[in-house]
Amino acid sequence: MSAKLKSITIPDAETYRTLVDDLARLTDASSQLAALEISTQMEWTEIMDRHRDEYAILQTEISETEAAIKAVTNAHPEWFTEVKTLKTPYGSIGYRSATKLDVPNEEFTIALIELKGESHAVYLRPRKFLNLEALETLTDGELAEFKITRVTSDKCTVTPAKVDLGKAVKKAVESADAVHATA
Repeated sequence: MSAKLKSITIPDAETYRTLVDDLARLTDASSQLAALEISTQMEWTEIMDRHRDEYAILQTEISETEAAIKAVTNAHPEWFTEVKTLKTPYGSIGYRSATKLDVPNEEFTIALIELKGESHAVYLRPRKFLNLEALETLTDGELAEFKITRVTSDKCTVTPAKVDLGKAVKKAVESADAVHATA
């Protein structure tokens, strides 16, 4: 053995034995937990294997249906002029707009901002990174001076309907309370 063994003072044999016993219990419990995790993983894999074909079919159906729904709603933006979420008994479709700044050449834009002088320093970070939050306050025309364009993207979220049993129970309790109150 190349490592030196250090001599330590053991307070008493009983305390040391208790320590070793506790370490043995810890090691045993850790090993059993690892075995349980392996067993659980194997059982989960067996369960999933029985449903693999159905899972693949359903995932494909969901993807194709979501794409079809998005195509229809993209063709009818007028449905979302008054509301951002269209609700039906079978689910909802929601559109949210998000904008970001597209800076194709950051160094060039930094140079253009620097040419404008100190009054435009707020648009730069001390290490000469663009301050996108400050730049977002500019108009599109002002952004164009720095070769920046504002890009708007719409995010569509399709949500299937779900029965919320918690709400159903709450409504049933409220209805029962209302009946008892009128009786």
